[in-house]
Amino acid sequence: MNATFDSSGPARVRRRHIARVVSTLVVSALALAAFAGIGTAHSLSIGSYVPTRIFPPTIQSLYVNVATGSDDKRDDSVVRLQMNTKSGDQTFTVSDKGERLNSNSAKVAWPLNLSPQVWTTDVTGFHLIFDGGAGDGMFSFQDQWDMAGITIWAWTTSSTWVQLFDGGGAHFKFTGDGVIPLTPPANLNGTYNGTVNGDLGSSAAVTLNVSGGASVSGTVTLASGLTIDSCGQHSVGTQTFSVSGNRDPNSVSPFTGEDNYALTSASFPVESYTATVTIVGHLSGDGKTFSGTAAIDTSAPFGCGDRTFSFSATR
Repeated sequence: MNATFDSSGPARVRRRHIARVVSTLVVSALALAAFAGIGTAHSLSIGSYVPTRIFPPTIQSLYVNVATGSDDKRDDSVVRLQMNTKSGDQTFTVSDKGERLNSNSAKVAWPLNLSPQVWTTDVTGFHLIFDGGAGDGMFSFQDQWDMAGITIWAWTTSSTWVQLFDGGGAHFKFTGDGVIPLTPPANLNGTYNGTVNGDLGSSAAVTLNVSGGASVSGTVTLASGLTIDSCGQHSVGTQTFSVSGNRDPNSVSPFTGEDNYALTSASFPVESYTATVTIVGHLSGDGKTFSGTAAIDTSAPFGCGDRTFSFSATR
């Protein structure tokens, strides 16, 4: 039986904070405006001019949901979370000595209060720290722990939730004491220029212009030069077509930010037939290099024209 990992955990605790939300609702109209949407606004009237400065949300506490896989955490071990910010690091205990994290289970640590409080934009990263207990008998050995997923949310001073890290698909086996970085997944976003390689030594310049995060959409522009050698030789020609798709949540590396995306296209003409393409690519942790395969599926009979080509593009 696998642990049920709830990446939307904060939704379950909103009811506990009705009093806090009601308290927020009864503040003045100016304060309500200040906390609208993205953060806090402060105004200073100078004659008829009222300059306004908008601040990012301020983090009051963290909500951490961590899953354990096939190897439990013993009650003599400690799990901590270090939050790295522009003003310094803050470390929180997620699971202390005396608590066992059973195999295939999930643990919520909340509220982990910040001191001092910081803006969401001041957070530069996270590290997960495991201090494995040594045991206390002749046959004891250092604890090992199978971390099978972690998500981190911020509860802000404006009574809103902001997700800081989504590692529900992350996995790491601690075989002893250790520290691992938690890196947010890279987003396929922007303009990527590169080359797609076809049959018979052919190639063509390709541009992917895409935007989004976990879900993306955009366009592919393909220059002339690509040849398909299947039931004869076929020229793909210059093409522009739309694409859309999603990040593969199981591909995310929690340590490097690398991940995979799968995109499908609208149909486009190839000689007297129509075709679609399925793009499956790997995105580097810095979000700058996207490479993989482009599988072309044509409407020609007997699978003629169906080919899979490699590509690589950079932003």
